[in-house]
Amino acid sequence: MGKGRREMHFVLVHGACHGAWCWYKVTTLLKTADHRVTALDMAASGTHPSQLHDIPSISDYFKPLMEFMASLPPEEIVILVGHSMGGYCISAAMESFPHKVSVAVFCTAFMPSPDLTFTTLSAELINHEVSSCLVEKFKSEIGDFFKLPIEEKNKYKQQEGDVEGYGNAFVVSEE
Repeated sequence: MGKGRREMHFVLVHGACHGAWCWYKVTTLLKTADHRVTALDMAASGTHPSQLHDIPSISDYFKPLMEFMASLPPEEIVILVGHSMGGYCISAAMESFPHKVSVAVFCTAFMPSPDLTFTTLSAELINHEVSSCLVEKFKSEIGDFFKLPIEEKNKYKQQEGDVEGYGNAFVVSEE
């Protein structure tokens, strides 16, 4: 570590349909700059042992992050980085552990505001006539989609120049 610089601890939280593996380049760059990095798998993602049917709520999904935050020594402060749905996860961690978070980075992520926190957002979904039946149906249909063979999923593939559809948009650098 260079003079005057201190090691920072980055906690990286992936988005929906990803795992900690998606941060491999960022992890390498941060470690090369002498920072500590923890890339977590949320429940039923990446190499996490739970299955989709074991996750009845979003709180269960981000439980690995909450357990990690709770396990930090009292004096340790981290930088949270969330991508996509990881924004909900880091928002909940910020609400539960404000004293352990130096800063949060929302990398093209869902970002509740100070007036519309994760907790409020969750309550709004349930309290504004979005029936739990509809939420469960949506959850089930998403789960069914991801169980389809890749050939079937590719029928809904993201088209070049479009932002909608199954898959990821990649930007390739010449560097």
